[in-house]
Amino acid sequence: MQLNQFEYLIAVDRYGSISKAAQELYVSQSTISLALINLEKELNITILTRGKRGVSFTSEGKEILEKIKSIMAQIDALCLTSSNEKELTGIIKIGGSAHFSMSIITDMIIQIRRQYPKLDILTRRDFVKEIIKKVSQKELDLGVVSYNTLNQIDILNFLNRSQVEFMEVFQDKLCVGVGEEHPLRKKKEVYIRELCEYDFISLSFRVDESIYRCFQSKGYQKTPISVNDVENMRRCASDLNGFIIIPGMEFENGNKTYQSKLYPLNLVDFDVETHVGLVRLCNNELSYIEKIVVEQLE
Repeated sequence: MQLNQFEYLIAVDRYGSISKAAQELYVSQSTISLALINLEKELNITILTRGKRGVSFTSEGKEILEKIKSIMAQIDALCLTSSNEKELTGIIKIGGSAHFSMSIITDMIIQIRRQYPKLDILTRRDFVKEIIKKVSQKELDLGVVSYNTLNQIDILNFLNRSQVEFMEVFQDKLCVGVGEEHPLRKKKEVYIRELCEYDFISLSFRVDESIYRCFQSKGYQKTPISVNDVENMRRCASDLNGFIIIPGMEFENGNKTYQSKLYPLNLVDFDVETHVGLVRLCNNELSYIEKIVVEQLE
């Protein structure tokens, strides 16, 4: 269990919904949803009842909420009585391997900066192996990377050779998304072969080869179209009746952020998990600043 899970639950109670709590805490709605789902799993109870009209606390959930409020009140009191508390300063360098990773890092930066305004967090985006390499060479303190079940063996072997460890934060599914008017959008089941006539829109100049090979094995032959930013990627997919491949959480988040709305297809023959986590040096004790970052990411 993490303190941020407690804070999220109290915020949901205070503001009446997950979406309003996310707005007030400056984090994504999916961040709060996932944190509370994980808390329910850890406690093995249902805390919230989720429906079309929002969420409500179960009887067990109300009991847990009162206990959590008591715990947080004691923590607040402890902080107030700490006479030696010092304002945290310093610099930490974090790398992200994809737009999704950078979104997670952004949420984390907002939370930390609110608590520690003098702590500088430097970020950079790069490919997965480059992030791993830079962490191993101490050019970066930490990295947030993701890999999927198609390239898992390659990435795990590279992690081992680089003497860094991967601390998984959560799992998701890769989804194929299309625009609202796409001919396949309303089909209950779709197969990769049905996508062969449509353009594959990619965010970076180097398409994930493992995913592309998977599609090629099903008969896909078109050369992917690569663009430099998320809005143009989504716009191309929508205007050209193309498709993109991103983690499932990105559809909900992206549809709130960008003008071009995209929707996941029920792709029967594409069942690929993606693992998102933190990369750090093996057997290297985390600094106090790094511990704060890890807690926020978890």
